[in-house]
Amino acid sequence: MWKNAARSSYSIIFDDFCSDSVSGIQGQADSLAANRGIPIGFGIITNHCDDQEWKHAREMITKGHEAINHNYRCG
Repeated sequence: MWKNAARSSYSIIFDDFCSDSVSGIQGQADSLAANRGIPIGFGIITNHCDDQEWKHAREMITKGHEAINHNYRCG
């Protein structure tokens, strides 16, 4: 059974965390979702993350968001 006896559920997933071409996850989606009590999933490109982005990822996880499987891009 889902929360509040809901009849269905959904997942909100954002891809390419740590990519130079994607900034909205940290800057907007995280805050908008957390302020509404909505957990999101975010796919991390692990070899693109710097120390600050790893810090932000850990903070997002403590808010209830979930790091999901992505890939490791070589080259």
